Amino acid sequence: MCGKPAAFRQCRSFIILKAAPSSGCAGIGGVAASKKGEALPERLRRSAYQSGRAAEFDQMAFAINTHSLRRLDISLHDSGMTIETSESGFVMRERTVETSTGKARIRYLVCEPMERAGFINAFSTREGGVSPLPENDLNLTHFKGDDKQNVEENRRRFLQAIGETASMIITARQTHSIERFMVEDREQARGPQPDCDALTSDIAGVLLAIQTADCLPVLIADPVTGAMAAIHAGWRGTAGRITERTVADLMLLHGVDARDAIAALGPAACVECYEVGEDVINRYRESFGYWKKLFANFKDNGKAHLDVRRANIQQLMLCGFSEDRIHAADYCTMHQTDLFFSYRREAKGQPSKVGRLLSVIGKKGE
Repeated sequence: MCGKPAAFRQCRSFIILKAAPSSGCAGIGGVAASKKGEALPERLRRSAYQSGRAAEFDQMAFAINTHSLRRLDISLHDSGMTIETSESGFVMRERTVETSTGKARIRYLVCEPMERAGFINAFSTREGGVSPLPENDLNLTHFKGDDKQNVEENRRRFLQAIGETASMIITARQTHSIERFMVEDREQARGPQPDCDALTSDIAGVLLAIQTADCLPVLIADPVTGAMAAIHAGWRGTAGRITERTVADLMLLHGVDARDAIAALGPAACVECYEVGEDVINRYRESFGYWKKLFANFKDNGKAHLDVRRANIQQLMLCGFSEDRIHAADYCTMHQTDLFFSYRREAKGQPSKVGRLLSVIGKKGE
């Protein structure tokens, strides 16, 4: 499935919208359905206009995948808005943060089952920042395409939005490898970045962070041991079984039982977009007995489309995760460049022109 906006494809089902019953919220009232191919119900749109939040409602509601029947709970808060898709376990949150020039709105995804288990988690979008990529973008990674002060301001806004200004972000120097690194104390956030593509830890006060712009971010949390992991899974890392290897680290180093753990897979290039060549296909053929299940749309020129999300779900299940504890955000970075950075869609031979998203996980204060 792909989180392609409804504006760019036909819906294959009804959309049912219902105001969330949470207190202190001005809900967008009523229950209504939209037949396939139609816009969102006019009654709901009028309610949004009356509340002064129509533009935000439109932007967020059209970002929801409607491939299958689902209910969306929509709430308007003083500080922002939340839209929940009940099937995936993810919510899109929007928060207002203070800046030196006024206010900015930051949107990010949260895996609620992971949050309820005691773990902070957030998957950023590109909105609400100061980076010129091309403008007002929330690039959260230090690289030559952006100024350091822009990244620091963007990170400040992001941490304020998710309510974690006291936490320290720990990132890696990602190289599409299968290397992993265990974070043992907060001071490592001030030191040099480790060369790896997965981080594990069981300490509070840090946010393990993965940087992406089409590759798949995978977050893992174990409520029993308090251990957690953040994984960068592109086609190379996935072919090298980086998710399986990281789960093995969690088992060996932290005593994790995969049956207790929760996984959250963030926005990435979907199978409709992720075209790869014969070299990649051959690598997967040599590495996985089930390789054919990971590809679609085989072409006469030898290319095909890789389902990197499905590949990592398969690795998690082989490690012992139950399907109901694996949550995948149904958003595509290549289809939805209004919300996410996409290296494949935007780089055009100039990688320094594309920002990076940040996916973070941490333990709630103890």
